[in-house]
Amino acid sequence: MVMRIFEIVLIYSVAIILVFRILKWWERGKKNVVKRLINAGKQDFENKRYSQQIKKYNWLIRLNPVPSNYSLRASAFSNLKQYDCAIKDISKAIDINPYYADFYKSRAYYYSKVEKNDLAVKDYNSAIDLKFNPKDYYYLFLFRAQSLEDNKEYQLAINDYDIAIKNLPEEIEAYTGKGFCLFELKEYDSALSCYQKAVELDNNSFWAFYYRGELFYQLKKVDEALRDLNKALELRPTTENSWLFLWLGVLYAVDGKDNEKAMSFLQKAKELGNKDAQECIDELNNTGKIIMEW
Repeated sequence: MVMRIFEIVLIYSVAIILVFRILKWWERGKKNVVKRLINAGKQDFENKRYSQQIKKYNWLIRLNPVPSNYSLRASAFSNLKQYDCAIKDISKAIDINPYYADFYKSRAYYYSKVEKNDLAVKDYNSAIDLKFNPKDYYYLFLFRAQSLEDNKEYQLAINDYDIAIKNLPEEIEAYTGKGFCLFELKEYDSALSCYQKAVELDNNSFWAFYYRGELFYQLKKVDEALRDLNKALELRPTTENSWLFLWLGVLYAVDGKDNEKAMSFLQKAKELGNKDAQECIDELNNTGKIIMEW
């Protein structure tokens, strides 16, 4: 009887040891597979194979459903412009760990891409409240300002742009963004000052010259507008911004300045779908010039 009990205890002990060893081997093997999947996913990202990247992250999440892995897959969905899927994944990451500011920052970006600016602002608020490293923290004000700007809440956006400018004085987007908001509020002198600063910081900034050119255009300063808008086009010759071509066309047609160039730009604006282009083309054909009446 004693011998029988001893045999049972021995078998039970061996079984426990084997189970623990199997579990240890499994964990070791799982960690190795997880590491390989992450590295393979990074290679897919570098080669822009985003669909393949997602397939690897599907397995990664099955093996290790932690917030960071949901965030990785969300980023891959974002690269494919599948923002609803990205939002779903990053929301899962937030559900598991609601105290990591970067997750809110990412979801805010995805919301902005589907024009849910109210939700984007709300997430930027959450990220700001959590306060992580100082530089990233102040960039959150810049990003929130851009969502407020998209929501046409221009004064609130300006408040955030001012915080960004104070703490990130070399960040051109803060100046061009604030300038755009001031422009929309018809505070043209202040807007011009912002664009001048952006140009000073970077003489190759497409948006600085584009927005300053638009401002000069609205102020009917033909030569200054032509200078800036041509510079913008020089910096980004493949742009498909129809308004840039429309404004250039109108400016060259003022008083018949250069009708050949004017028509070329207006036709390009029409090709890019600008609804005002045909009216300008007709005016130029009928009168030989375009009068700036706004």
